Amino acid sequence: MANTLSGALGAALAGLAALSCATANAAQLQTVTGFTNPGSLTMQKYVPDGMPSGAPIVVVMHGCTQNGADYFNDAGWKKMADQYKFAVLVPSQTTSNNFNKCFNWFEPGDYTRGQGESQSIVNAMNKVIADHGLDANRAFVSGLSAGGAFTMVMAGSYPDRFKGAAVMAGVVYGCGTDVWTGLSCMSYPGNDPVTLGNKVRNANPGYSGPWPRVQVFHGTDDDKVSIQNLTAIVNQWTNVHGIDQAADETGMLGNATVRKYRNGSGAVLVESYSVSAMAHAVAVDPGTAESQCGTAGQYYVDANLCSSHVALQAWGLASGGGGGGNSIVAGSVAGEDGYVKATASGGSPSVGSYSTPAIGRGADGKFNRSVLSFDTSAIPDGATIKRAYLTVTRDSSYGSPWTNPAGNQLVVDVKNGSFGNSTTETTDWAAAPTAPGVATIAQFSSASKASSDFSPAGLSAINKTGRTQIKLRFTLDQTSTNYLFIKEGGAATLTVEY
Repeated sequence: MANTLSGALGAALAGLAALSCATANAAQLQTVTGFTNPGSLTMQKYVPDGMPSGAPIVVVMHGCTQNGADYFNDAGWKKMADQYKFAVLVPSQTTSNNFNKCFNWFEPGDYTRGQGESQSIVNAMNKVIADHGLDANRAFVSGLSAGGAFTMVMAGSYPDRFKGAAVMAGVVYGCGTDVWTGLSCMSYPGNDPVTLGNKVRNANPGYSGPWPRVQVFHGTDDDKVSIQNLTAIVNQWTNVHGIDQAADETGMLGNATVRKYRNGSGAVLVESYSVSAMAHAVAVDPGTAESQCGTAGQYYVDANLCSSHVALQAWGLASGGGGGGNSIVAGSVAGEDGYVKATASGGSPSVGSYSTPAIGRGADGKFNRSVLSFDTSAIPDGATIKRAYLTVTRDSSYGSPWTNPAGNQLVVDVKNGSFGNSTTETTDWAAAPTAPGVATIAQFSSASKASSDFSPAGLSAINKTGRTQIKLRFTLDQTSTNYLFIKEGGAATLTVEY
């Protein structure tokens, strides 16, 4: 639906995003034609080489003054699509629709199901799915700023079409109904869970789910779209999912404080990433590692996390080959976590006295091994576990336990059940795991670090009916004081995809 922003709104929104220089990568996008386009959007698609039949599709949407091709590249979506072999639909706004090239998330003629820009996106998605034999049941959506607000439009108006939504500095669904209320919502979205949840339910009369899994990423220093929208989105979608607004897990990832909200079965349905000191931007993590992506610049901030990759992990797509399925992210049971110290031969073991588990050689000359306990009973009994990894958060450290001696490794042992009793005890130091050395955790000195993916033996050792315990130990004995303390509880998580 065509709309020209007034001078006041244009001035307020003009800085929401910036046009990046066109790159050679944009030429790899193909124009989508042959679909009904009531919203008059430009559509492009990206189909990576080697994409298998039945692959998922992700819709990605740019912010005001941007274009789809630049956002696709700079937010890391091209790298992710090449890496994990899923298709991407890339809508772009036109100046004839909106002077600042914002998606019209506040216009009823565009956000209402079956109308305008939102229906154009669904129609183009249907065309790409049909043309390439994609899995229509694995469609996902993400976007920045106005594209983030329109991500909420697609999740809220078409919940039956999208399995997951990742909002980058966006606006809560249903808040604005015209230009001026849309402008107000950017700063004052409201926060009552029932009121906000009703906006989604009222848009879908007779529909009772399933609802999309929702992630929201927002900078604490955003001066364009208030971080109050992060809270509003969490409140809205926890209410829609029928769960409370108290986070079940809290931890850190890169520069972000992470809060996860689970249902009674342990599945994460809503999660928020509050990125410290980030202004109005999408979080990227430039680099060549599998979990890294994006190009730092204006409106693309190096936050030590690739938000695109984090979204794909939540959707089950970041395990390779298009992925899919469900996942749980379990925080460790703080009351059962601990560490045991002993001599190099395992003599004179004792339970450590600090609340934060230790690994490595302490000042007393003893060698510490940490034990973390997880309730993994939320995994269905008949599920096939496809991937698992452990994420730990540094509390403090001394020296460099990974390099003393050279070639040292921090490894993960898995026990189906408990090493002894559920709480840490002296015999845990030498107790045999079900599967030893199933993964490693590379050296890190701040924030959080994820392990490598568990080996097949590690996946088989995960207990679907109760406790799974993990022991962390170094493979070689340090020759001097070198240790690491990690945080327990929600700061240590076990992610299991099935």
